[in-house]
Amino acid sequence: NTFWRAAENFHTKADYNWFDDSKGMMWAASQAAPVRRVIVENDLMIYMYREGQDLVDYASGGYVSNSHIKGTVSSGSEQQYYFRNCEMGDWDGGVWNMVFSGTKGAPASHCSRDDDAQTIPVTTIDSTPLISEKPYVSVDATGQYTLNVPKVRTDSQGYDFDPGRQVDFAHVFVADDSMTAAQINEQLAAGMHVVMAPGIYHLEAALELNKEDQVLLGLGIATLIASAGEPAIKVGNVDGVRIAGLLLEAGEKQTEALLVW
Repeated sequence: NTFWRAAENFHTKADYNWFDDSKGMMWAASQAAPVRRVIVENDLMIYMYREGQDLVDYASGGYVSNSHIKGTVSSGSEQQYYFRNCEMGDWDGGVWNMVFSGTKGAPASHCSRDDDAQTIPVTTIDSTPLISEKPYVSVDATGQYTLNVPKVRTDSQGYDFDPGRQVDFAHVFVADDSMTAAQINEQLAAGMHVVMAPGIYHLEAALELNKEDQVLLGLGIATLIASAGEPAIKVGNVDGVRIAGLLLEAGEKQTEALLVW
């Protein structure tokens, strides 16, 4: 029952024993709690066992992408899950519906559930037709920040940690929730990429992206509220725009759309 959390861009060597010799990282969350670009040296538990009570705690679906799990992914009580462009050592468990796309080590497709045979519904697609990973921010040993924009991939399998196009922060504007849409749009109109610090942004107008390959990236699931009856974001007739890491929320005034592309 944990929502609105995300785990991204790290390498874990954890070897804590969670249950029945499964050891490593636990991510027992529900929908809207994605994991991206992670290396797990040992196992990945996507549910939580309540020790001594012979039951599992709440966990009801999720998403993992562009990650390398070197051990076993233990699904346990997870109801539905999507693994996209990952690599895993092995897969164990599941309840209702598991989907794998471009994932090495995924189980074979199987239609329907059969408790006697201990099989579950699985849909496995060998390769992902078209994908671009989420942009992310990195910092080097000298304290210099970089905006990384992974390239578009076609018919791909497995993870890809290539940072893609790297943008110096001289070309990135960092916004915070004290700023107006007009202030942020001034930077977008000048061709800057925008990274939005965590917060709740009450927008009096839509944020407008009209430059090719422009990036609008939220940190900490920054929330954009369409307060004035306009969309939160409008994208013009340009190619290569990337928008990620944002929660778009309706305001008190009616709007026909929160995102216009």
